[in-house]
Amino acid sequence: MGTAFTVLRWVHVLAGAAWFGEVVVVTLVSKSAHESQIAFLARVFPSIFRLASWLAAASVLAGIVVLVLKFHGHWAALWSTEGGVVTLIGAGLGIALALFHFIAEPRLDGMICAAEESGDIALTGKIMRTLRLVPRVGLGVPTVPVVAMMIGAQGV
Repeated sequence: MGTAFTVLRWVHVLAGAAWFGEVVVVTLVSKSAHESQIAFLARVFPSIFRLASWLAAASVLAGIVVLVLKFHGHWAALWSTEGGVVTLIGAGLGIALALFHFIAEPRLDGMICAAEESGDIALTGKIMRTLRLVPRVGLGVPTVPVVAMMIGAQGV
């Protein structure tokens, strides 16, 4: 299909893999985080969230362009093959995850910074509970589109 298609596909795959890897790191870091480390989280998480935003946007946008270039409006080909259906499921979940990221993570980032500035113990406790739950769920959920896209790439 050409160099542009290949480059976009690599951007999609690499950004998606890096985004997934970042979720793994955040899960591991937040698992060991304690209330006493809120200042560290306030310094580190804004950068992590910004990186995740760029990776999510790059992966989703490149993936959409790849689909458009590959199928040129012949969307029935996606619905009529097993690989196509799995690709659509993975794409839908990936887009949903990106939207969740852009809605939820800025709020969490703001909470972390506010807790660090104010020393609010109740807010710090809420953040730590959130950090124990959200990244773990966030690690399980992206696994589905990653696997779906791997299956879909073999069948489409």
